[in-house]
Amino acid sequence: MTARISVILDANAIIYACLQHIDLENAIPSSLGAYTIFVPGSVTEELSRLGEKSPDARLALAYSRKFKSIRTTLPGDDGVMEAASTPGSVIVTSDRELIRRTRGLGIGILTIRGGRTLDMIRAPITSVRT
Repeated sequence: MTARISVILDANAIIYACLQHIDLENAIPSSLGAYTIFVPGSVTEELSRLGEKSPDARLALAYSRKFKSIRTTLPGDDGVMEAASTPGSVIVTSDRELIRRTRGLGIGILTIRGGRTLDMIRAPITSVRT
């Protein structure tokens, strides 16, 4: 039996999806298999903070509530990486620094390309080798 993939949303991906009217659930490639979408607590906090001045962030915060929340103890991108620390996780982001930081950790990366589609730029490692 194949485990479900954890798809972790970064704040910039949620904001961009809202601005471009992208349904993230339908944009995730079917080749990923079974998955569950999560929004880390650090992302919810970031969107709330940004939402004090940005209507786009407020819209993204409202949209993010349709997905499962995952508790994190670290802020910002560190919280996103914490949420994606289990084998088989994929982060949806366009943040180049976050993409760079996850290199070599076995975390998959989906990024928005062509305005409306999500492309896998790095596949996740789905099991731990012993």
